[in-house]
Amino acid sequence: MKRTLAGFAAVCDGELHGADRAFADVSSDTRTLRPGELFVALRGPRFDAKQFVANAAVAGAVGAVVEERQDHPLPQIVVADTQAALTTAARAWRRLFSIPVVGVAGSNGKTTAKEMIAAILGRGGACLATRGNLNNHIGVPLTLLRLTAEHRSAVIEIGANRAGDVAELVAIARPTIGLITNAGAEHLEGFGSLENVARAEGEMVAGLTADAVAVINADDPFSELWCSMTLAKVVSFGIDAYADFAAEDVRTAIDAQGFRTLFALRSPAGRAPIQLALAGRHN
Repeated sequence: MKRTLAGFAAVCDGELHGADRAFADVSSDTRTLRPGELFVALRGPRFDAKQFVANAAVAGAVGAVVEERQDHPLPQIVVADTQAALTTAARAWRRLFSIPVVGVAGSNGKTTAKEMIAAILGRGGACLATRGNLNNHIGVPLTLLRLTAEHRSAVIEIGANRAGDVAELVAIARPTIGLITNAGAEHLEGFGSLENVARAEGEMVAGLTADAVAVINADDPFSELWCSMTLAKVVSFGIDAYADFAAEDVRTAIDAQGFRTLFALRSPAGRAPIQLALAGRHN
């Protein structure tokens, strides 16, 4: 996909009205849109962002993606469904990059795990990471569309409000590594049972290809279920259960810089001391 209005329109089967222009990024919020970006006017049960096309132009947008052409001189790409267009564009853009992409799912700890992984990967080159917890059907495509040739890796947080959400987002992000932190009762609403939550989170590894890696929490009661759901190579981590990567002798210390968690990491490569600037055994 070319990063131009015409390129976006071609991928999404849209019709471009106005001059073709290059765009730097994609935004769905005129309040945070920056000059040079493409505005996607999403529509939901209680809103229709097409009314903000003029605001997008004032903010410096080079064009807008809409379902109905608006009476405004800003170049517009008219599509049947703006959400579907955003998803299609993100899927096409992701396919242009052959880099490690880590998908992070789970009931708790997704954002913390995502930030820690991004910090580690960032030491080896530019790493794209989900901003905050923008982990849904809007946030994931927008994150993927931020990929550039400078990135050497990416960490994508993936959330779920119902069964099938994770599977849909995994199909777009195409992670080469999939991590599930845990399955917790906090997400029972919309799923009905803890097992249903676990199966929904398991879509993270179920969508991986055979040459990918599934990273699974061996301490979680549903770890065996997740192992059975994937064709990928399984790598486990944990504290209490046997795991490929295990934290041993976990303890908390405090010094002038605050709380720290200390432990010994046992792995196939041996044993190594680890120190985290985070408090709590769960980290």
